[in-house]
Amino acid sequence: MTIHTIESLKLVHQLWNDAQEELHRKPRHSLQNSRIAAERICKNICAEYASEHKDSPKWQVSFEDSCLGEMTRLLYEAKIIPRIISTNLFTIQHFGNIGSHDIGSESSHLQTQYIESCLAALTSVILWYFEAYSKEDHSHIITELKEQQLSNDFNEMFARTQETAHELEQILLGSIHQVEGMSIMAQRHLERSTGTGTHPLVEEIAYSKKRNLFHLDNGDDVEGFEIAQIGNLTGTGTLENRTLEFWREINMALSLTTSFEIAKSLIQNTEWVYYTSANRFIYIMPWESYKKGEHCYSDVLLDLEFFTHGHPEKNPSRSYFWTQPYRDEYERGLMVTVATPVDDGEQFLGTISLDLSFDLFNRHLRNNTQLDCTLILVNEYHQVLGHPTKVDKKDDHISYLWDVETEITVSHRDQLDTLEPANSIVLNNCSLFYVPIDHTKWRLYCLNTH
Repeated sequence: MTIHTIESLKLVHQLWNDAQEELHRKPRHSLQNSRIAAERICKNICAEYASEHKDSPKWQVSFEDSCLGEMTRLLYEAKIIPRIISTNLFTIQHFGNIGSHDIGSESSHLQTQYIESCLAALTSVILWYFEAYSKEDHSHIITELKEQQLSNDFNEMFARTQETAHELEQILLGSIHQVEGMSIMAQRHLERSTGTGTHPLVEEIAYSKKRNLFHLDNGDDVEGFEIAQIGNLTGTGTLENRTLEFWREINMALSLTTSFEIAKSLIQNTEWVYYTSANRFIYIMPWESYKKGEHCYSDVLLDLEFFTHGHPEKNPSRSYFWTQPYRDEYERGLMVTVATPVDDGEQFLGTISLDLSFDLFNRHLRNNTQLDCTLILVNEYHQVLGHPTKVDKKDDHISYLWDVETEITVSHRDQLDTLEPANSIVLNNCSLFYVPIDHTKWRLYCLNTH
């Protein structure tokens, strides 16, 4: 073995080490060392093949002066290196060009997250090279390279999962801002209400003796209001002998009409926006006729999480909260709700809520699918809120993590509960880690089945 000497292999290994160490501090140097290491490997292979084919003119050249791209094409055409290795070598070549030349304003992209794929390509090439050409025992180096390759793969998966989680956080934060903003508007309306002003929609609130409820079915009769721009207000009982405080709260709820419309427009897959009152009424958008029955106020609503978690004893901080997933009372499928309490001074009046469909989460995870990985959104109870393929808003039940992935079982619950963010665990034939979703207690799991 005259070409692939121990010294030559050590040089390649050292260049790889240097490239790893400089990845964060000096990314341009990292790219340069990656290219030099790849060039050294190709020169060694070309020199060996040339020594065995002295009768071929195209191999009788000084490869010490050849460029990486030229040698890669020559080796691939001669079927000396497999296609996957030539692909990695071309990747290193292109990154090496970026590291070696003036790229002007593009130099701002010389950051770790953009060039890690070059180091991953180099690791793959060196692994193949050592295993194919080294006759010495370099198992410790190969082990190190394989461990680093796994580390690089994990880092890439983690970075992509973090990015997906961040995008989800922005969507959820927008929903939180909407309900918090409406809560502030509601409470300011109550503070500033003199009891003399009446919202235009109040005049169309009617009573159905047959159903013993009041409703806003004719709200579009009011000038300046269309059905698409309002919700329906329904509640129990007649309108006779109602207190001034009742009408003050009704006016407050109706004052949120435009805010409801804005929230419905800005937040994709918002099924409902609504105010639920302890005084047994609900104002909800989009509008549905009370005659459909299922879209009316019912006392059942006061026992659901989007309302009960607004009570001071359950929510002393008076902050927004997320419910567990549930099937919609109004037949819109599986969803989860973000809500916030509305108080009148020290008195709890009700909650403002916004419902997000599972379709939102499923679509987002499908759009961010990773090779050999599955991203799964779950809450703190291991209930699945989103999955690229295995949950749907039309499902008739809530799935748990172990219901949708066979590698995970209910016996793994304790391991999942104690798992720290970014730490990976092995479950059966897969590895699993998660990124926490800010503004919630949810987790975005990455299940790697490779």
